[in-house]
Amino acid sequence: YGIDYRFDRWSITSMLIYPLTNGEEIIGTLMGFTSDRRLNFDSKVLDGIVTWSFPVLKRCIQQQLQREKRNQEKLNIPRFHNFLEVSNRINALSDLESIYSVITQEVLHTYDFDLASILMLENSRLVVKKHDVRNDKHWPILQRWDAYYSERPYELDPGDGATSTAFVNNTHFFFPSLAKIRDLPMSIKDRNALEILDVAESFLIMPIRKGGDPVGILWMWSFVERNLEEVEIKVIETLC
Repeated sequence: YGIDYRFDRWSITSMLIYPLTNGEEIIGTLMGFTSDRRLNFDSKVLDGIVTWSFPVLKRCIQQQLQREKRNQEKLNIPRFHNFLEVSNRINALSDLESIYSVITQEVLHTYDFDLASILMLENSRLVVKKHDVRNDKHWPILQRWDAYYSERPYELDPGDGATSTAFVNNTHFFFPSLAKIRDLPMSIKDRNALEILDVAESFLIMPIRKGGDPVGILWMWSFVERNLEEVEIKVIETLC
């Protein structure tokens, strides 16, 4: 999903996708595109670059995998124990509004984010069901936020924005630095969201799943730049 919109929004004329390989194994791809001319490249030059960089990239990937493994071993950290307590509290509730409140308040205070929202699938659209802020001083922002999204559900169409793309692909997106993407092509709803939340610095979009299939979306916004560890994202994913 979303490939057509990627070509349209970025005005892509030509694209190159080149395998990162040493001839025996592939560890990834190199991708580039142009928006104003036909892409010309010398395969011999690219082969030379890939050959030179392959061992360095492979070593970096191995180191990253080792770090992720160590992080996985930290799942017994207090936050994970706290997650188990939250899960028990949620299981004891039957009122959806109360469940939404427990989830939003927990992720806000546990991960020091400032605004959280829950959207649920309703009549083939993603409808906002709950907004919450960590600090009462942000209520004016929350009111503007609610006024905008109370009348604007997301369609199940990647062209409607990153939220729809995350939902239909059943995957999460984390933007640790929104400053780096504010000037990039995006949907009207996403653009308006960044204008309303002009103080936002980091953003997480996490699918809410039932039986492995997406049924909703959790938004988490931070008004200071945040960097979530992979293990933290995994705990949030498990909660959802």
